[in-house]
Amino acid sequence: MHSKMIIYRQSYRYMKNRRHKEREWITTARRHSRIRVGSIVYRLLWVTFRPVFKLLFRFRVEGSTNLPSEPFILAPVHRSYLDTPVVAMITRRPMRFMARKSLWDIKLLGFFVSLLGGFPVDRAKGDLKALRTAMNVLTNGESLVVFPEGTCRPDTRLQRAHLRDGLMFIASRANTPIVPVGLGGTAKALPIGSIVPRPARIVVVIGHPIYPLPKQNKQVPRKQLTTLTDVLFAELEKLYIRARTLAGEEPLRGEMASSRTSSRCSSTKLLSSSSRKLKTWLASIVRSFKRGRQS
Repeated sequence: MHSKMIIYRQSYRYMKNRRHKEREWITTARRHSRIRVGSIVYRLLWVTFRPVFKLLFRFRVEGSTNLPSEPFILAPVHRSYLDTPVVAMITRRPMRFMARKSLWDIKLLGFFVSLLGGFPVDRAKGDLKALRTAMNVLTNGESLVVFPEGTCRPDTRLQRAHLRDGLMFIASRANTPIVPVGLGGTAKALPIGSIVPRPARIVVVIGHPIYPLPKQNKQVPRKQLTTLTDVLFAELEKLYIRARTLAGEEPLRGEMASSRTSSRCSSTKLLSSSSRKLKTWLASIVRSFKRGRQS
């Protein structure tokens, strides 16, 4: 009797472990198939909408060579709901997005966002699950988009209080560079509260990567995170002003104004010299025509 009970328990444990492994295999297969389908849909949407953005928004990217070949975290400013597709148009590489959890309240929208590589984050509290997902994304060699301000802001300038140290914590733990990005014209193309976008110039300015400092005893000091966030804030502010200026949302200043003035002067000189040459050429034709009639 005792031996039968032992055999029964062993067979039960064996079947339980086997069912658990089968469920894991099925879950893994479904996840990989969803990733493949999402990658195909992502690339199709990218190829389709890139010319539309070029035509409708006169889309322009400055500093695309600053994007590292290794996995990175893209940190753009956030002024419009159009920022997400605009950021996706920067590079052909598929990007993963950290998005607010409320998007998944609408099941169809949540499914579509997940299909394209997005995952939810609860901004009201420290979301450890979202942090683990972000770490796994970077560990798997993928790049990630995180808006450091957390939500869409209506301000024309950045505020240091809106930037938290969570982004630098992820970058330091994963030893991944952060690429700051300034977006200009998106708030004009699709203001907060609007649904239909309007034609407007959109300019993206990509800054140089910010690399995290080495860890101390396998730990990331809080002071180090705050210092890196200060650096990110300064870079974002500079890139945002430049993007707004190139998009026509702010007047030209300093070197940009002088370079624009010099280019205008050079083009004016070129136009005047070419017009003088044209007048000389026409006058010679008229003189030769008159000589032919007199002869």
